Amino acid sequence: MRVGKTEDAIVGILQKSNKPLTIIEIAEHVGKPPKKVFGPLRKLFEEGKVDCDIKTHTYRLVKE
Repeated sequence: MRVGKTEDAIVGILQKSNKPLTIIEIAEHVGKPPKKVFGPLRKLFEEGKVDCDIKTHTYRLVKE
């Protein structure tokens, strides 16, 4: 399965971050509105690459 540019950007941002990020923070780093980041972020979550804390609504990479 091919990973898109936005997914690559999200993974890169989360790798560099020393803390989990909200979708708004991720969108600001990517330079796109949160609506455009939601789909790729959801795809990464469904693939098990990103984890979401439902209490804080933050995302982080899953440690392999």
